[in-house]
Amino acid sequence: MPLNVQLRRAGDVAVLHCQGPIISGSDAEHLEQKIVSELEEGTRHLVLEVGGVPRIDSSGLGMMVRLLMRARKAGGDLKLASPPAFVTSLLEMTRLSALFDVLASEQEAVASYRRAPAGIPRVALPRARIVFLDQSSDLCAFVRTVLTAHGYEVLSTTTAREARIHLQVGNTEILLLGPNVSGAGLAASLAALAPRVTLIELDKQFETLEAEQAGSALLRLLQEKTAETLSDRSAKS
Repeated sequence: MPLNVQLRRAGDVAVLHCQGPIISGSDAEHLEQKIVSELEEGTRHLVLEVGGVPRIDSSGLGMMVRLLMRARKAGGDLKLASPPAFVTSLLEMTRLSALFDVLASEQEAVASYRRAPAGIPRVALPRARIVFLDQSSDLCAFVRTVLTAHGYEVLSTTTAREARIHLQVGNTEILLLGPNVSGAGLAASLAALAPRVTLIELDKQFETLEAEQAGSALLRLLQEKTAETLSDRSAKS
């Protein structure tokens, strides 16, 4: 079932009703274009009504995060309304419930714009510095947001050049390569810039996972690889 997006207005609030999956592809791009168009036309109060959304993949969630940041940078907001149970679970698992303003209904979401905004949540100190490279800006947004919410310091980029700069100027502990990184020798050349870095490569299936599955798999992989690295270094010392 394709994603269908219907726009209606409640005063100065633009409500986008979504019916269908929010996943990578032309449908998600259509949703993005609608939101960007609203922001460019001066709309600052946006509501994404997701009661009819049966699925969100990692790229789809990354796009939502990116659009939220764009709205807030413009002085507005993008709130979620009527989330089904899986969306609530997804936001809690990824800890994005602290980032998005989530309301039980469209009416509550619209009314929330009449209230004073909540304070910005405090961010915990980073537990490790990660450089993430992937050609997809949406996947970069997804990985960066999930890992930052779990206490990591994340620098994400879509170009190998910027990844090299990050590795050369900072004390990077983990180099994370996404499924859209090409070039057999690229991983080795990047890792050579930071000899003590832990290299982790995400397989091609990662981008096709449901967002909640992708978030869980990412966190589990980081924990396992970090534990392996610590064990190897302890054995060598």
